[in-house]
Amino acid sequence: MKLIFENWNNFLEEDKSNKPLVVVYFGGFKPPHKGHLAVVEEYLSMSDVQAIYILFGSKTRSSSDGSVVIDAETAKRLWGLLLKDLPKDKVIVKIATKDNPIGEAAEMAWDERLEGKGSLRALDQKNHIMAKCSTH
Repeated sequence: MKLIFENWNNFLEEDKSNKPLVVVYFGGFKPPHKGHLAVVEEYLSMSDVQAIYILFGSKTRSSSDGSVVIDAETAKRLWGLLLKDLPKDKVIVKIATKDNPIGEAAEMAWDERLEGKGSLRALDQKNHIMAKCSTH
């Protein structure tokens, strides 16, 4: 986990605005697991992070033999179990309204409902920074 967050921390050091951050953490997350939870917990431990949106697509995924099928609602319930001990006002789980959460994550950077919450970062589940913008 250190390597992943080294990149994130370097990115934060480049942003000297000292504004609170809103993170959009997006991906398939079918299923979400303890590794994904560790990423969310690490973001929450950063004093600059005000809120984290977990965003994933509605596409159903299944195991290679088809014996395990996970749809968006199941993934959302699994996230609920993983996040049960974390502050609900800081971690928001959202099923993307589009087939692919990437476009929606980018759109969230311009969402007026997030205005006034500081800078927004959209990261995929491998922690690649996809969008960076400041809201006003």
